[in-house]
Amino acid sequence: MFSGNLYGQKGFLLSLGNQSFGFLFLYANESRKAYPNRGPGFPFYYGNYVYSYSEYNNLNNNLTRKDTAISNYVADTTFSPLIGAISFSFGKFSGMVFGGFHTLGNRDTAGFFAESNTNPSASFTGTRWNGSKVINAKAGGPIFGLQTDFGFGGENWKSNLTLAYIFRSLSNGNGKSNEFRWQGNYSATTNPVFQQLDTTQSEYKSSSNNHDIVLFLRNKYPIHEQIWFGAGLGTEFIFGSENRDYLKVLNKNITHLDNNGNGSIDPGDFKTTTYTLSSYKQNISSSSFNYYIPVGFEVIPVSAWENFKLRFGAMYSHISNTSKNRTYDWSVESKTITETSGGTTETRNDIAVPGENISTTKSSFSNTRFYYGASLTLAERLVIDFTGFGNGILVPAFWRLSIVLKF
Repeated sequence: MFSGNLYGQKGFLLSLGNQSFGFLFLYANESRKAYPNRGPGFPFYYGNYVYSYSEYNNLNNNLTRKDTAISNYVADTTFSPLIGAISFSFGKFSGMVFGGFHTLGNRDTAGFFAESNTNPSASFTGTRWNGSKVINAKAGGPIFGLQTDFGFGGENWKSNLTLAYIFRSLSNGNGKSNEFRWQGNYSATTNPVFQQLDTTQSEYKSSSNNHDIVLFLRNKYPIHEQIWFGAGLGTEFIFGSENRDYLKVLNKNITHLDNNGNGSIDPGDFKTTTYTLSSYKQNISSSSFNYYIPVGFEVIPVSAWENFKLRFGAMYSHISNTSKNRTYDWSVESKTITETSGGTTETRNDIAVPGENISTTKSSFSNTRFYYGASLTLAERLVIDFTGFGNGILVPAFWRLSIVLKF
């Protein structure tokens, strides 16, 4: 059997073989987006949320405090493998051994704005926060692994159990990040009477090794001669380590006291700007335990035309991450510029070189995606599959067209 499978601009799958053994060639370009939830405590900073809180005077019901916050955070991972595989099949047991090269890209974009107004009926009095960050990273390296599938069931139900192991190694990676955070305090003034601005730019080189173990059970049940119901449960365990060499980390911190909020440096006001240039090395050991629950239906809408099928469903995903960071081999230089009504001075800061530091962070988030699709069998050896537009059913860029032609 020889078949070609074309996924629009997503990739190309080519297989050659028979029912027992075969060879596959795959190229793909897949993007996965995650939307982390917000953290605890106002003003929350990065996440995905809209927040509003109000307080009123109990006597006259006047608004005495108004807190608002809005933020967005998208973690976009692009995976592009170029893989060759040998497939095998013995009865209900099948699988493949594969290897090749892949690139992995990460782009995180986030922004937030929040304010706490303690005098809503007059000129703004309170605190405002603003910030954003952009992280770009890319690396490439070998990938190989093993996937096995075992099918079982009877006339009234069908099941498939998948077990897979994947090893990925990335080298010659490089990353850049830019982040700023600002906070300003107002006292019925146009300009803040006190504000702080912190910006950080960094560049690094990286290499990593990761192991991925997947166990997935899928079940399919007929509830009508034209309707099948499907449900499953999948688990995934990922662990590995990454080494980063931060070649340049430039931090700029501004503290500005403006007592009357007129935007000028008057007697009693000051503005300090501290520049810190550092470099260090970092080892990141990480693990992730994820589980997935898919459910869906496959429907033949016209009984006389069994070659046309509709599919729709949803998948709930929960991602839990643990990361242990070790930083060491520091080099630090710093200076501060101070502006007052009497003039400007510049001083070099003596900063003790930090020692080894170890920290552990944990995070988790969940989401539910909806899926729709349709397939049409035009001939015994030609199938057209229209799927992949998930939550973006009205966004053509999310759609995927698959054409399978067997010779």
